[in-house]
Amino acid sequence: MSTTRFDIVNGPSRETLIDAFKYAFDKTTKVKLKFSVALGYTPDHSLYFPMNIGEIKILGIEHEDGSGESFNIKGTCVANTAEHEPAKPRKFEACYSAKTRKGSIWFIS
Repeated sequence: MSTTRFDIVNGPSRETLIDAFKYAFDKTTKVKLKFSVALGYTPDHSLYFPMNIGEIKILGIEHEDGSGESFNIKGTCVANTAEHEPAKPRKFEACYSAKTRKGSIWFIS
């Protein structure tokens, strides 16, 4: 089974990411996360087509290296992974750099 990775082209700060994990199951405190994910690119790669992704919940986070800025993330969201596909609940994993606000995300069946 091949897994398609999508580029995270912009995302949250380290503090927002950690707060979202900390309050993932809190009934009163909600931390809104926004990841801009490229569903595809124009032929010259100058523009990307955004993925419809929301309702992101961070269920696991670990340091990828010793920098304190790169993370391996596990969670859930609602997203579409094809252009004419409706968004649906999904599990995901991601490698993300809070320093560059970029990374990769892939969805788990």
